[in-house]
Amino acid sequence: FRWIGLHLPGYKYPPVVPIGGVRGMRVWSLNGDDGGFREDLRVLGASVDAYDGGVYEIEAPLDLLPGIAGLWWVEMIRPRPAGDS
Repeated sequence: FRWIGLHLPGYKYPPVVPIGGVRGMRVWSLNGDDGGFREDLRVLGASVDAYDGGVYEIEAPLDLLPGIAGLWWVEMIRPRPAGDS
């Protein structure tokens, strides 16, 4: 399968029901861990809890999803499973 269209930032995360508040998320990096990537997330308003094997564990308001998805190094974003901290 080969993608031939635009890969818009909104394709990097699933549709969410806006509940408001802060949500735990997992952000997959295309290029490993980098202090600059952590700073990108902090500048947008997310807090980085951890990094493990290509995945950042973050806390961020849902309205930050489009901005986070727009970062060049973000492969995909998924909600953190309930009870996972």
